[in-house]
Amino acid sequence: MSKIITDFAYWAKDNGWDVSIKKDEKYILGDAVTNRYPIIPFQYEEFLKKITHCVSPNKKFWFLCEDDYRGKSDSAFSWNEFELIALESAENDLQWQNEIKSFWDRFFPICISVNSGYAFYAIDTLVDVGFVRYGFEPEFDVVSEKISSFERFLELIMKNQIKLL
Repeated sequence: MSKIITDFAYWAKDNGWDVSIKKDEKYILGDAVTNRYPIIPFQYEEFLKKITHCVSPNKKFWFLCEDDYRGKSDSAFSWNEFELIALESAENDLQWQNEIKSFWDRFFPICISVNSGYAFYAIDTLVDVGFVRYGFEPEFDVVSEKISSFERFLELIMKNQIKLL
């Protein structure tokens, strides 16, 4: 496990997060995810290989992990929950639906927050590959803040320099 992921796991446990570390490094995301995102940034892939689940102390912010992407978690939220909400809003507007799908084809969701409304962190898989961005309701397709990498994202969380939405 990379040092930053190890450091984050220990930091999270020390700070009251519910974190489980895998014993092996195997993971399967399922066809729906791997077909849509054939290249997952290495740093997040390392996280998925080692962390089974990672939930903040108030249980309102969590990292999406293998079981989430495979639809096997006990979360009330799907890994692509905000895309599904947006598509429902688009109803029968095919152009809007295509725009929503195109947005989520680019941004791979990695965290969900319900702290103060619905929000997410996602990794850019197209333009700023590997950059972590966040968005929130009601316009999920407007993203802010470029964090240069998943490792930097973890560092900022540990330094309390990033808002957990």
